[in-house]
Amino acid sequence: MPRTPYLPPGTLREALAYPSATEAFETAAYARALVRLKLERLVPLLDVSRRWDHELSEDEQQTLAFARVVLHAPPWVLIDEVLDSLDEDARQDILDLFVKDLSHTAVIHIGRADSHDHLFSRVLHLVKDPTLRRLSAGVPQAALSP
Repeated sequence: MPRTPYLPPGTLREALAYPSATEAFETAAYARALVRLKLERLVPLLDVSRRWDHELSEDEQQTLAFARVVLHAPPWVLIDEVLDSLDEDARQDILDLFVKDLSHTAVIHIGRADSHDHLFSRVLHLVKDPTLRRLSAGVPQAALSP
């Protein structure tokens, strides 16, 4: 999930199904995903074609991207700073989504260490160290040199 969600031109159904065909999901599944993410007002607009990237607020676009994740239920999700840009209520809803609805989905989150760390069972902090040139079999190259 990129920082800026991609909403292809077309119907809301097409935006949710992307990159799959709309026929891959039942209409009820689209509605459940929207309702789960508190976007129930959009259910009647599933077959309306609009520039959704212009019609929806930035938070709604991000939330719609998470509705897409609910619909697809992938085994892995890579989130690039999206959680950091959400307000606290929306962030809590998304974290609850991964705990309850997508518990089988592995999440890799790239972003700030924050209050949502409790969601993750493992945290890896990458720190830039200009003295290291490369890693070799888990041992820093600087440690191998005389």
